[in-house]
Amino acid sequence: MRETMMAALAVVGLCVCAWTLAEDQPKADFEIISCTPVLEDGALVKAGEKLTVTLTYNTGPKTSLDAWRAIAWAQFVPTSAGKAESWILKPNDKDPAWASYDFPGSEWKWRKTEPGLTDAVLTYELDTTGWVEGDYRLSTGCLFRMREKPEAKPVDTYRNASFYFSIMPADG
Repeated sequence: MRETMMAALAVVGLCVCAWTLAEDQPKADFEIISCTPVLEDGALVKAGEKLTVTLTYNTGPKTSLDAWRAIAWAQFVPTSAGKAESWILKPNDKDPAWASYDFPGSEWKWRKTEPGLTDAVLTYELDTTGWVEGDYRLSTGCLFRMREKPEAKPVDTYRNASFYFSIMPADG
């Protein structure tokens, strides 16, 4: 009986410690509102055209958007995407389902924004030259940095927002 009581007290103590540590963590003060392709013809892009993407977001008084990139998860692009000359498969050894492709325009872009933005807009273009036909779900990956104080080490949080479109032949 005494051993059971001691074990129960130990569990309660661990839970209180975990709760206290969680309470000390800074709360995220940002949100991605939308991420959409800007298209004139529905969700269709002719191969070789430029695709404009807009990301709308808010940041709190201590958080900035410091970097972003376009991401192509292998499971959400045409299976033949790897045949595109400029697309390079990056396997994920821990979970093969999350392999991705590097392609022109997918590298990280660093641009520190001011904190406390409302309805801020990030706009970028992707050149679809050489992309294969088919349906795509790409993501915009964002690095948000929260700084409790200017001299403090930032807390990094990564978030993705997906957008959808289809590539059709240039002559179609």
